[in-house]
Amino acid sequence: LAYAQDTRDWRASLTASRGVYTWPVSVGAAFLRRDGGAAAPTPLEQTRAVGVSASIGWSGLESTPYGGVQRGLALSGDAAWYPRFTGSSEQLADVRGSASLFAPLPPSWRSEMEFSLVARAVPSERGQLLRMGGAGNVAGATFARTSRTSEDRTRGLVPGLAFTEYVRGFEDSTWNADGAVVGGARWQRSLVVDQGWASFLYVFPQFFIRQVDVEAFGTATRMDPLRSDGRWLTAAGAQASLRTQFGSLLPLSLVYQFAWRFRPDLGTLHVVGVALQ
Repeated sequence: LAYAQDTRDWRASLTASRGVYTWPVSVGAAFLRRDGGAAAPTPLEQTRAVGVSASIGWSGLESTPYGGVQRGLALSGDAAWYPRFTGSSEQLADVRGSASLFAPLPPSWRSEMEFSLVARAVPSERGQLLRMGGAGNVAGATFARTSRTSEDRTRGLVPGLAFTEYVRGFEDSTWNADGAVVGGARWQRSLVVDQGWASFLYVFPQFFIRQVDVEAFGTATRMDPLRSDGRWLTAAGAQASLRTQFGSLLPLSLVYQFAWRFRPDLGTLHVVGVALQ
């Protein structure tokens, strides 16, 4: 239960999970309701979502401390349904499946190569509730669905129902869709340094440079792939991370990411920041 600007939110959920062989499986049920008073952002707004969800995942990965995942496969599937007959204000569903393949790159075993594929659909009465891009955390900067490229179709939904799919390179922009297919490739190489000082500048605690990670990536997204007017989002870029250890409990990373978007209405995206990782 939460209050904000004369708005009362009610939330209740029940989740059960267990491992079936090596597959983690979970099922759940959720009740969400928002009551808005006269001073609420949308006066007398009352919305509800009551439904069930299920998820399953599996992964078989082989990794090394400095090289990351060398080979393996990861699969996952998620589904949620909020029908009207259970009391939901709007009937909608959310179905998502993902797969990631990791391949070794000899002769250097400190490289990580990942190919990923995500398919997601959010059928609803209102339509266009799936927001592509505009979310994620890059270099310590959090992007939270703020953009000027699309209208806010998710307004009016109860809290806890956010249908956002991360698209790398488009953290600052969003588009609305009913479904999408996202493909990506990522290559990462770790350059081990392992150098430091027991007392940084003779005053501060120990400072240790662990490694430098360089990364190249590319993404291609087809929004509403079953429609002839579906749109494409494509980007390519690179990222560099200087991973350090300050003191005994503070892993700091200096991160820079550059992304080139293959769209005439968007320029390049530069992100610089500090992350705890």
